[in-house]
Amino acid sequence: MEKKEKVFLLWGQDAEMQHIKSILDKEQVPYIDKWLGRWAKVEDYAEEIKQLIAEWKQPVAIELTGAGEGEYANVMSIDHHGERALEKASILQILDLLGLKPSRDEEMIAAIDAWWPKAMLRAGFTKEDVIGESKKIFDNQNISEEMVAEAKSARNNREVIWDITIVKMSHSKCAPIHRLNPGEYNGLVIISRDGEVNVFDNKELVQKINEKFPWGWIGWDWLLVDSIPTCYWGWNPNLEELEVFVREYANSKKE
Repeated sequence: MEKKEKVFLLWGQDAEMQHIKSILDKEQVPYIDKWLGRWAKVEDYAEEIKQLIAEWKQPVAIELTGAGEGEYANVMSIDHHGERALEKASILQILDLLGLKPSRDEEMIAAIDAWWPKAMLRAGFTKEDVIGESKKIFDNQNISEEMVAEAKSARNNREVIWDITIVKMSHSKCAPIHRLNPGEYNGLVIISRDGEVNVFDNKELVQKINEKFPWGWIGWDWLLVDSIPTCYWGWNPNLEELEVFVREYANSKKE
């Protein structure tokens, strides 16, 4: 049987996905990019998938919820979130699929996405590497000087309860916070007035939050070092409820 041509379906606009797009362009691999948001689903490409199947092509979904399941079981799924969070970062899975070896920059992007900056430090990159790479993220995500200034102010006014650092900002661009002192946090909770919450690097807290608010984007770093994964949870929960939950957890650890 003739091997099907793969056509990639992209989900969004973060640094990893933009680099994936550049790889596909360079290798002249076909893809469809609808510039979807973070919570994109495979059905967002329903019509395109139907057409690709009719043309005997293999749709490959990149981080699209529901791919490879149910009526979309014939869609190849590349992801490293949720139940697949101990797999390689998506960019590395794609390079493997294309028979390509990752460059140092691509390894750095993979480490950032799963979940930086601690993943980068564990992968052997330096704090200077983290800071330098964050500049690329600033450019990619249109992070303004005002956002950076607010992040600095928010960090200066951070609250630490036990081993958990709580930072509050109006925006949810996390890169400026991480850039200020890469890897310094054992548990970081960024609460943003735009409705988003991002939690990093405390495995137990991430697990408990995910049990309480089980709709989030959860990830465990595939770069296991000393059997300790870095971890992440993000979503748009009720901000007051989540903050109360985090404070109760942190205070219980103090006792």
